[in-house]
Amino acid sequence: MKESCMKKGLFVLMMLLSFSARAAGPEGRAEVVFSKGLLEYNDWQYARAAVLFSEAASLNPRHHGAAYFAGLSHYNLKNSSQAIGFFKKAADLVPQDPSSHLFLGLSLWKEGKKEEARFQFETVLKLKASSSEKEIARGYLETNKSSLKKESAQPETTRPFFAYASLTTLFDSNVTLEPNDLSLSSLPSDKDDWVWGVGVGTGYHFVNREKYGLMVDVSHNHSIHAELEDFNYGVTHVGLTERFTHGSFWATLPLVYEASMLGSEGYLQSFQWNPNLGLKHGTHFISLFRPRARRDVFLQDTSTQDQDRDAWAVEGSFSEYFILNKKQSAYIMTGYTFGANLADGDDWDYLSHTLQAVAAFPLFWDLGIQGAASYLLDKNFFNTDSILGEERSDDAFTLTGSLYRRVGAWLTVTGFYSYTSNSSNIDYFEYKKHVGGLSLGFRY
Repeated sequence: MKESCMKKGLFVLMMLLSFSARAAGPEGRAEVVFSKGLLEYNDWQYARAAVLFSEAASLNPRHHGAAYFAGLSHYNLKNSSQAIGFFKKAADLVPQDPSSHLFLGLSLWKEGKKEEARFQFETVLKLKASSSEKEIARGYLETNKSSLKKESAQPETTRPFFAYASLTTLFDSNVTLEPNDLSLSSLPSDKDDWVWGVGVGTGYHFVNREKYGLMVDVSHNHSIHAELEDFNYGVTHVGLTERFTHGSFWATLPLVYEASMLGSEGYLQSFQWNPNLGLKHGTHFISLFRPRARRDVFLQDTSTQDQDRDAWAVEGSFSEYFILNKKQSAYIMTGYTFGANLADGDDWDYLSHTLQAVAAFPLFWDLGIQGAASYLLDKNFFNTDSILGEERSDDAFTLTGSLYRRVGAWLTVTGFYSYTSNSSNIDYFEYKKHVGGLSLGFRY
């Protein structure tokens, strides 16, 4: 459970930092719904918590905490048959979490699936479980040894299907060309505008076993400007993700294809390999390393060879997470990201360094708050720009925050604000912007 809460912190950060261009992504809204579920769970409102955690798991099928607490809510409602599916997903996403395996075993045992329950109890004893968790697992193994087979069985393969939709509206004080970090430039329009964001997505787990998983997901997100139609941006995403686990280490290996439109024309095709490597150490810490590789192919013509933006890009990020309380509702993440772009044209080669932080806390009246900060302290281009005649160097600071509340069983309302200040040695690229808006998250 702790691993997932901290892992999701980074996704919340990345979502907030690119909200004006991709306001409808599911990961941020999943965190909002998940935080609301924790508040209901801590008030012993298990039925309402189960609905919220299920919604968060549908919005983001990689969210371990949502799956785990959905199972725990159903378990407390004495609905072990429903709990099994969620605990299986939680154990699959973070195999080194002993609590997921323990409660999966308990749920399976209540449903009479003792062979599978035995496998889960034995797994608990192999992990860094607490003394009480190991005592419970040993008790079931020793007391019921005669009714269990000696050979461990792998958990059943599950094939969960998920889908989501969203709607967002926001006001942008200085609309800029920042399509989710797919463009190498940040071009301010010096104009404000209202923006609407819509998103839909779906996915399917073909294999969802203890040490291996295979999933496909498809989504489309689109931003629509009231006046600046040339800045309308849409991106279609198709991903195939493999997952491997061994002890306290896990790895996901997504292969991704994305195609985008800017205005009414094709803008960019991107082929990506985005590994995620995680390691649990101690009881409160997780380290995550994300090496990335990408090939960008721009669909727009360039005036000169120097301006050719087609590029190979690499990125490496390291994050450390710390949970502040036993309820896992308050946490802090800090991280660093290195980026390098090697373009076919000379004008678009650069190196960059970014520091990141995120924090989340529950409030009163079923409210939750999240905040994030990012400082791009050094983005240096290698060569003299063929048009502007200078070597460009940028710094940027972004501060974001959100306040959210669930309304009814199927709707989560989120208010958000973002401030960005971009500094450059070339005046053309300097700008400041404020973004504020409202997001509605739906589940079906």
